[in-house]
Amino acid sequence: MYPTQPLFRALGILILISYGSLCSADQPLHALILTSPGVYHNYEQQTRDLGHGIARRANVRFDVSLAELERWKTTDFSTGYDVLIYNICMADNEDSALIANLRRQTEQLGVPTLVIHCTMHSFRETDQWWPMFGLQTKAHEEERPLLLVQNEQHPILKGVPADWTVARDELYINLQFSAQPLLSSIGEDGKSHTTAWLSYQGNTPVFGTTLGHSDDTMKDPAFQRLIANALLFVNGHLPPEGAPTAGLEPVGDGRDIV
Repeated sequence: MYPTQPLFRALGILILISYGSLCSADQPLHALILTSPGVYHNYEQQTRDLGHGIARRANVRFDVSLAELERWKTTDFSTGYDVLIYNICMADNEDSALIANLRRQTEQLGVPTLVIHCTMHSFRETDQWWPMFGLQTKAHEEERPLLLVQNEQHPILKGVPADWTVARDELYINLQFSAQPLLSSIGEDGKSHTTAWLSYQGNTPVFGTTLGHSDDTMKDPAFQRLIANALLFVNGHLPPEGAPTAGLEPVGDGRDIV
């Protein structure tokens, strides 16, 4: 773990210690959360909420990497992790070498990946990033309540209400899409826009959701269930009934993450 800001350093260490102390009976999954400074989003709080939400539902141990662009660009930073979770916002960045190495972790090294919200608007003026996860988008609607439509039955959607409405979030306008849709919402343009999906790079699964702008969404139990399910699924630990495989049941309620 190499977080570069004091608050995130404290956060990462507390997450690490919490799960190191809780997970003695069974080996947890190891996740690396890659995130950004909080300009348009409260990423410090979002990282805590992600940790809490996943920990209540699965046996996972986290490290946090805050905007370590040189590390992300020049190293195989995914080594030792079972899953990468991108919750970044780098809309104006066009660094081809950085994009290539981020993609390498999933496409060549085969590390399962989750991409959340503004991750899809990162590097948006290039065509180099979105093919990794299958959705191109450059704009969004204003924050508003979003009614989510389930596009199919899938283990990732187990426990997510069929009539789920997020209190306030941004609907990302789909430009190109080449993946398996799981959730969608109707835009102000009258069109359906995918909001959660599953894609593959070879045999490596990638889950994406454009939801996650507001703190309300991050704290929503349905959203936390969606993310926890997705994390388990991409690692092959979520059978059709939607419960974690043996040994990956939650070992705490997440309260040790502060």
